[in-house]
Amino acid sequence: MIHGLNLAKYVERSYEERPSSNGEFIQYGADNLFPQYLIDLYNSSPTHHALVNSIATMIYGDGVQGNTLGVAWAKSGGLDDELRKTCVDLKLQGGFYWLIQWNLEHTQIKSITHTPFEQWRQGEMDRDGNVNEYIHSVDWEDQRAERESYPSFDANKNEPVQILCVKPFSVGSMYYPKPDYIGSINWVEVDKQIAIFHNNNLQNGMSPGFAIHWKNGIPPKDAREEIRRDVERQLSGVRNAGNFWMTFSDGGDTAPDITPFELSQASEQFQFLSGESTDKIMIGHRVTSPALFGVKTAGQLGSTDELKVSSMIFDRNVIEPYRRVINDALNKVNKYTGIDIAIGGIEVEFKEEKKCNHDLECSHDDDKDWTPVFDY
Repeated sequence: MIHGLNLAKYVERSYEERPSSNGEFIQYGADNLFPQYLIDLYNSSPTHHALVNSIATMIYGDGVQGNTLGVAWAKSGGLDDELRKTCVDLKLQGGFYWLIQWNLEHTQIKSITHTPFEQWRQGEMDRDGNVNEYIHSVDWEDQRAERESYPSFDANKNEPVQILCVKPFSVGSMYYPKPDYIGSINWVEVDKQIAIFHNNNLQNGMSPGFAIHWKNGIPPKDAREEIRRDVERQLSGVRNAGNFWMTFSDGGDTAPDITPFELSQASEQFQFLSGESTDKIMIGHRVTSPALFGVKTAGQLGSTDELKVSSMIFDRNVIEPYRRVINDALNKVNKYTGIDIAIGGIEVEFKEEKKCNHDLECSHDDDKDWTPVFDY
């Protein structure tokens, strides 16, 4: 009798939005911990981690643009630091939260503070589609952790502390924004799991898969199921790579026969997965040229002109839209802060000229005679 083992099965992490059991807030993910899962991926995948950090730095650019003199909380080391954190959350989580503090007269904003995205959940929308309260907890995994409710940002409200939630439009989402790399999360998971697999294999000794043939009779169905479940617990998943078994028997005839499975071209398979995951993660982050982030690509020289063009395209298609999200949020609060500020970067001039492909003077009747030249 042959029994197949149901080894580890990958289940994609849920990011559904649904009311909590008590109706207090809207859950983010089936376990309400999707933001924490994104942080785990960020900390576990070197490629993904580096891209998030690098792109967040690009978004921040030259930092605060505008005069902050006379505004103590917005001086160097104050608002600058809060906006750096904002850029990381915007890239990693797809949105961000600011804690807004008003003065006693409720006529001017006293301070703007970044508050970690993963610590917030949203209340249900009203009939007009507005979220009027946000719930804060330092640890959403702990059901006993203290929770506090804060009102949404509104100059007409008298609450001294309010929350400004910035969430760019995400297809299929009503409450929580999705990061732009959402389509490549499975590949980020692959990058993470490959590292775990290799580390466990190195710790326990390299070992391929194998079949176990028990020779001491066919036990009852319940006993067989218990043995199968025990084997699955012991050997399933990347964390059990390289584990081994000890067996006990009365003699050679009844000893279990363990037959290893040859894993053909294992190194090539892992090399393929590693390269493929890096490529897909790059695509998920909309990287125009891996060379911009120090990743060499076979068959590409990565000339200065190519890098300049790639940098310009990436800046216009990815970085500038992110900056607009933050600057739009700053515009909402600027009239109450007493200052007019924004974040920005170095502008790159782009124009196209024409250069003759021929060495001698000639007439040009065809577009093929011209090559575009980019000036910066």
